[in-house]
Amino acid sequence: MTRVTAGCIALTALFITFVAQLSAQPASGAADRHAELRRQADTAYRQRDFARTVELTSNVLTENPQDAVALYLRGSARVEMGITQNNSNFIREGIEDARKAISADGAKRPDFYLPYLYGMSHLTAMEGDRSHAEMAVKVATDIANRDDILNKAKSNLLYQKALAYSKLEDYPQAVDALRETLRLDANHLAGHLALADVLARKGDIKDADAAFTKAVELFPENALVFNNRGMFYQTQSRNADAIADFSKAIELDGNQLQSYLNRGFTRLNTGDHAGAEADFNRAIELSPDNAPAYALRATAELLQHKTNEALHDYLKVIELRPSYPPARADIAFAYFFAGHYETAGQAFEQALILAPESKYLVPWRYAAMSLAGQQAAANQAYAEIANKAPEMRDWFDTLTLFFMEKIDERELLTSIDSKDAALRDAQLCEAYYFVGLKLQQQGQGDPSRYFRRALQAQAKQLSAYRAAQLALESMPQ
Repeated sequence: MTRVTAGCIALTALFITFVAQLSAQPASGAADRHAELRRQADTAYRQRDFARTVELTSNVLTENPQDAVALYLRGSARVEMGITQNNSNFIREGIEDARKAISADGAKRPDFYLPYLYGMSHLTAMEGDRSHAEMAVKVATDIANRDDILNKAKSNLLYQKALAYSKLEDYPQAVDALRETLRLDANHLAGHLALADVLARKGDIKDADAAFTKAVELFPENALVFNNRGMFYQTQSRNADAIADFSKAIELDGNQLQSYLNRGFTRLNTGDHAGAEADFNRAIELSPDNAPAYALRATAELLQHKTNEALHDYLKVIELRPSYPPARADIAFAYFFAGHYETAGQAFEQALILAPESKYLVPWRYAAMSLAGQQAAANQAYAEIANKAPEMRDWFDTLTLFFMEKIDERELLTSIDSKDAALRDAQLCEAYYFVGLKLQQQGQGDPSRYFRRALQAQAKQLSAYRAAQLALESMPQ
């Protein structure tokens, strides 16, 4: 689930100062019109309406391409759009706007560097090229060391430096930069949240907990702080504490989309499927085109045996993200769980066409085809797996071979990785589910025993875990 992070660009008390000091502005009526457009753009940005921010600032820049504030605002919005939409082109456009803003301003205002630094860090995260974040570290260091930089601006630059280190996974350096950020500005909200997050990533759980609690003490009316601490608690399996924090975030801000999603996700993990569905309903009311909300609600519906409703939601996800492979996989699983095996097999095939590397779908597609009475076609589709030398097989080959009846239960279970505990539990869950499913197909033995053993692995993130839950619930007690 997504964690909401504090915004990169602090616009508070920024706008009026710039309007008063800008040079190269058009005269009289045009200047007033541009000032009003910038005010509207500033408001849109604060409301996270980044497309509107770009539209308003572009109107200004059409008439005055050297308007530094408009360039800064548009650059900030484009970087944010690129991050939320996973679009590196938007980020690059934002970086270019920031460069132009710096040039138009004569490199005097350190705040104009923030969208540049933020964008460069996220390019590294998105593309894996470390040079972008390394450049962000260098630029942030150089500007922060200027003699004319005040502490407030320096703290923002050091925060961006820490973010760049974080994207480089240099967590000790990130912690040092964040501690210096907070020394300069003890009320730097983003700095407090980032410090807690980086400490958690670094593995310093006790210190991370203390840092989140410190943030809550400093900002007791801030919904974001409670949301992010809730996410931390969720990673520590402190589900009751997580739900309490998400609920507090919602109490403080009833329009906190991410807090509804996060609380719903946590409720899913605790088995409160109806409560989770209610949270996802509210999330969809707040954001009707939010694909993850529909996907999560579909999961909650499936676990309540609301198959038709779940399929409807998965179709909505595909409508919103037609080329997104996980959406195709999700609806394939929904058809599979509902017993629509032929349709499930077709959906798995579509998902694999979009993402051939998703090998975990192969045994599911094979099983769906087999259960749909398409055994010969399934064998033909995956003949190369049957012909692989044992040393060339991966886990998903082995799982497929079991359902082909090319290997037996003993061979399947002895293939499980016993060194990595998390991987072992995941493979045990899948193995026991597929053994139970095969027994169910053959009308032999006691499938429920294997479905229960699949659940005992506690690999709750797996489709096999959900499938075992549903299989047990549908069996006579």
